[in-house]
Formats: sequence, C-alpha cells, structure tokens
Amino acid sequence: MTEFRNMLVSAIVLFIMLYFLTSVVPDMRLNIGSPTGNFLANSNNRHMNTILAEEKWVSSTLFVLAKTEGTIKDEFGGEQKGLILPFSGKTSGFDRMLLDLTIRRAGSGTVTASINGEELYREQAEAGKAQIFFDRELLSGEDMLEVKASRGMDFWSSASCDVKAEVKGEVYHTLNTTFLVPQKYSRAVLIASFQSNDGKLIILVNGQNVYEGEPENTLDLELTGLKQANRIEFLPATGASHYVNWAEVRFE
Repeated sequence: MTEFRNMLVSAIVLFIMLYFLTSVVPDMRLNIGSPTGNFLANSNNRHMNTILAEEKWVSSTLFVLAKTEGTIKDEFGGEQKGLILPFSGKTSGFDRMLLDLTIRRAGSGTVTASINGEELYREQAEAGKAQIFFDRELLSGEDMLEVKASRGMDFWSSASCDVKAEVKGEVYHTLNTTFLVPQKYSRAVLIASFQSNDGKLIILVNGQNVYEGEPENTLDLELTGLKQANRIEFLPATGASHYVNWAEVRFE
C-alpha cells in the first residue's frame, strides 16, 4: 500500500512539472524577450518589436584643411584681386571632402571658386553660404584654392565682395541596418530615444526620405509601404551630431 502511494505521488509531481514546462515557461519566455534579438512578442502576440540599435553615434565631424578670407574684386579699369591659397590636401581618414564658402558682403558680378583649376562654384555675388562636395581624387597633396570675382559680360561695371572659403574633410558615422516585417500587422511605428541632438537628422527607409528635421528627446514616426525585408538609414546632416540611446520598429 505504501509503495502504491509513493508511485501515485511521483506521478502527480511529474504531471505538474510537465504542465509547467509546456504551458507556463513559453509564456514567460515571450514576455521576457531579449534586447539584442529581432522580434519580441508578448503572450497574446499583439505587439512585436524589432530592435534597430542601442547606444550609437550618428554624426558628421568636420576638419578644416585650408582657410582663406578677404575681399575679392574685378574693377573696370582698375584692380583685380582674388584669394589664392596653396595647401596640402591630405584625404586619408576622411569619408567626404567639401568646400565651405561664405559670402559676407554681397556685391555685383559673379563669384567663382576652384581647386587645382577645377571650377567647383560659380554663382552671383549674393550674401549667403554654400557647401560643395567634391571628389577626393581632385586633391594631390600639393593643392591650390582660388576664389575670384568676375564682372562677366558687364564690362563697364565692377564686381566686389567679402568671402571666406574653407576646404574641409568630413568623418561620417551613420546607422545602417535591415529589418523584417511579420506576416500580419496593421501598423508599423519607428520609435527612437536620443541622449543628445545637434543639427538635422535624415532617415531613409528603402532609399526613401521618411524624416528630415531636428528631433527632440524622442521620435515617433509611422512607417508605410514596407517590404518583407527593409533597409533603414540614420544619416546626419553635415556638421550634425546625434546620440541614439535606442531605436526600434514596433508592429501592431
């Protein structure tokens, strides 16, 4: 009789263990999730999240390689004055090269800027700023920057303005990743948290611009037109810096 009682107790304990392993543990596993996994789901499967990134810099840092400023002139019957600056354009370690041009005092005529004889800019002399990206292969290590004013076809006039020109190298940090969508969902939302923001942020999904602006501490953006597999890119505007605490796509 005692042996039968022991067998019955053992069977009851075994049944309770099997029930716990097959019913309770899976529900706990769904709710716990993993911060580094792809899809996280709660027990009723109404929400699924895809972690895109955690603690990531999205930034553009600029380094000045050459700088010159002054007044440029092209006067009828008088002075012709441009800015000419020899410099050593080392491109190693930079992702992109650019010419940063500022016209401080507007004048008549046209402003032109060139590097090693290659014209990169030609516009009317109006106050403002311009950024011109150029191929790094244009630089040889022994380079020449020239900024000039021109009267153009108006021979009887004079062209004059104040200009600052800088050749810069850019170090570029982006966030690029891919994510999949579940078979069934009604809404997809990109949610991101930022620790710091300085300047504009651009977000592309499958090459399409879905956001361009200066985010605050959080960003909540609905995504449409998604494919089964999607590519998302966080890009900084030139000189901008953003620290992403975390970013995810939530499916409902």
